[in-house]
Amino acid sequence: MDDTTKKEVPEEEAAQEEVAVQPAPAKEAPKRTVKAAKPAADKTATKTTIKVREKLDPNTIVCVRSGHDGTVRYRGKDGSMYIWESIGVEQDMTVAELRYIASAKSKFLSEGWLQVEDPLVIEALQLDRFCRNVMRLDEMEGIFDASVEDITAKLSKAPPEQRRSVARMARQKIQDGSLNRLDAIRAIEETLKVNLIEQ
Repeated sequence: MDDTTKKEVPEEEAAQEEVAVQPAPAKEAPKRTVKAAKPAADKTATKTTIKVREKLDPNTIVCVRSGHDGTVRYRGKDGSMYIWESIGVEQDMTVAELRYIASAKSKFLSEGWLQVEDPLVIEALQLDRFCRNVMRLDEMEGIFDASVEDITAKLSKAPPEQRRSVARMARQKIQDGSLNRLDAIRAIEETLKVNLIEQ
């Protein structure tokens, strides 16, 4: 009898230890772990994508060039008159005046009539949103030496006024003999739907 009692006691103790080690079914621990960490990760990602724009003094002088092959006239916010008599002519303007053009008279930029080449000014005033498809002056001059594919790609995206300017420039170059590439002439004619050579 002593042997059986001795054997049963350790087995009961072992069974009690097993029950104590098992987790209680009423507690649901996994639900509280993930949600608190998510916003912190999102904030970190947002901070890395924010780009700080340069703040320019409104009185800073910026060189503005005409991208139109005719005369461009612009009356400033204060009533002063700016005149660019031909393509490539430069005028000085303040950052404040350029900001006004971007907000109230953006067609001067989106049509390519006026062009700013300073990358710092372009970024600070976000001018690239207006002139994404506008050809720079060097691109307009170089279009006549470009491949047929480049001519078609650039002119098909260019704003209407620049397309007309390129057509007028092409006619002048054909007359003075500086444009005699037939493939370039045909590409310009087909893209712009114009006749450059009078028959």
